[in-house]
Amino acid sequence: MYQSMPHQIMQRSTRDAILSRREIEALIAGGQSIIIVNQKVLRVDAWIPYHPGGLKTIQHVVGKDATDEFTIFHCEETRQMIARYQIGRIEGRWINFVPPIQGGVFRPDDDDGEEESAILVKEQQDASSTGLTAATVDAGIHKRHSEPEPMENMVTQDEITFLDTQTKEEVKLTLSQYPPLDPVTQDEIIAKYRLLHSRIHAEGLYKCNYTAYAWEFGRCSLLFSTMLFFLHIGWYNTSALFLAWFWSQMVFAAHDAGHIGITQNFTIDSLIGMTIAAPIGGLSLGWWKRSHNVHHIVTNAPEHDPDNQHLPFLAVNHRFLGNLFSTYHERLLAYNKVAQALVPYQAYLYYIILLFGRFNLYVQSWIFLLQAQGPRKAPPNGTAGSKSVGI
Repeated sequence: MYQSMPHQIMQRSTRDAILSRREIEALIAGGQSIIIVNQKVLRVDAWIPYHPGGLKTIQHVVGKDATDEFTIFHCEETRQMIARYQIGRIEGRWINFVPPIQGGVFRPDDDDGEEESAILVKEQQDASSTGLTAATVDAGIHKRHSEPEPMENMVTQDEITFLDTQTKEEVKLTLSQYPPLDPVTQDEIIAKYRLLHSRIHAEGLYKCNYTAYAWEFGRCSLLFSTMLFFLHIGWYNTSALFLAWFWSQMVFAAHDAGHIGITQNFTIDSLIGMTIAAPIGGLSLGWWKRSHNVHHIVTNAPEHDPDNQHLPFLAVNHRFLGNLFSTYHERLLAYNKVAQALVPYQAYLYYIILLFGRFNLYVQSWIFLLQAQGPRKAPPNGTAGSKSVGI
């Protein structure tokens, strides 16, 4: 006991050591996954193999202040675990780096060639959420992973420039209607949201209304029973309609369970979600978590958000009209001849495409399982191995 006390004191002093921005940059340059939570510097490499939300989610917050994301997406049990990953602290307001997965460039410890101010300017430009100044980053990612596509697979540069101009006008209109993006204003907004979160939590409004879920269970049971009745009497089309209605309603409960939003217990909600998703729906909840959590972290970013990436059938942003590299799928999303033939008619084909959308979900679920895209090591909750059985 007496021998362990100096070791504990040394650990505590190390965890409370102030790390400079330059020191943190060098750690990331060395391949470490460093995030900032509540002014604490966390090295989360040891947790990545266990992370239920997948690797990509963490990669998109490397070098960033992820306090709000970490707080909202994790239960109290997980939030209490961060001390074991703390390697230091920061002082003052943290200016986010552009994560490596998004094209951010980090200097190793022995490289002081570029001025700090120049790097900060570049990071702020590349981190633009409008996507207008991130083309350079996209190009860099593209070069690292693939060969350029023929020009016939792309719209012309003049067309892209025109669409960029149109988007800039929309951004200007948005900025004129909403608070500015300067640090002082944004800090005030963040503080207000955190205060609101604290008040909601203190008043117990995050606690689950189990009565509402009981009514939801009864309604879904009625839909399922009605489906079986029409199936029994041979009204197959009507039975299929009620089955689709049943599935669509169960999706909401699976969504809540996937976000650990029902009981707020990871094991129980995971079991609820997997029961709905796999045996009933034939889908992998693990795949959904991996995809959906990335969507929440980089919402609507064309090159990063998998919920936006539907080529060759749909293009929800004009940047898909060029060759865009997907950091989620780790491949080029080419605007090829098939896309050129289908995208102009996407408004008319949308509901027809949706008829086959469920089959794509089956494919994505099996790819997730067969390529072992989930956590490399299962958390000790007894849920490992049950996904593929249900599917």
